[in-house]
Amino acid sequence: MQSFDSLELNRRNLELWQKLAKRFDTLQEPTEAERARTSLAEVMPGETEGLSLLAKERARQERWKDALEQ
Repeated sequence: MQSFDSLELNRRNLELWQKLAKRFDTLQEPTEAERARTSLAEVMPGETEGLSLLAKERARQERWKDALEQ
């Protein structure tokens, strides 16, 4: 998987994590998609950008409680 290979080189690229999650969604791999999404926050723990993206994704999925916890 090209996105995965790219992530090995640049783990802080949030756009690549989002693309990977979407690919897993397309492949109907919800557990792996969720893992890619939580990585958005984990790769940059002291910065808000990853948490914000994760919260927006939770809101898009109408997972409001999870979105607020982010």
